[in-house]
Amino acid sequence: MDTIKALLDQLASITAQIQAEMESQMSMDPNAAPSDQPVQAASEESLRSLISQADAIKAKIEFLEKVQAKELELRSVLERAAPAKVVEKAATPETKEPTVETRTYAVPRAIGKLKAFVGPNAEERAYRAGMHL
Repeated sequence: MDTIKALLDQLASITAQIQAEMESQMSMDPNAAPSDQPVQAASEESLRSLISQADAIKAKIEFLEKVQAKELELRSVLERAAPAKVVEKAATPETKEPTVETRTYAVPRAIGKLKAFVGPNAEERAYRAGMHL
C-alpha cells in the first residue's frame, strides 16, 4: 500500500515536470532563430523521457493493484475454507471408565446336550448363530 502511494507521488511529480516543460515550449516562439532548434530538440527529448518514466510508473501501479486484488480474493477463499474452531471441552473431574456390556442368553429347551457346538462358550455361540437365522 505504501509502495503504491510512493509511486503515485512520483507520478504526480513527473506530471508536474511534463506540464512545466510543455509551458516552456509554448512560451518559445515557433518562428525562433535556427540557433534555438537544439534547445527545442533537447526539450522534446526530455519530454519523451518523462513520458516513458510516467508510463513505467503507471505500469508498476497497475501491477501492484492487481496483486492486491488477487491477495484479497485469495484471503476471502482461505477464510471460507478455514476449519471450524475447536471447542475446548471443559475438564470433568469424574472420568467414567468404559463399561462392558453383559448379555444374558436364552436357554434353549433342548433336553439333550448341544451336538453341533462343542467346547467353551458353546451355548453362546449357538445362540449367536441362531440370531442370524
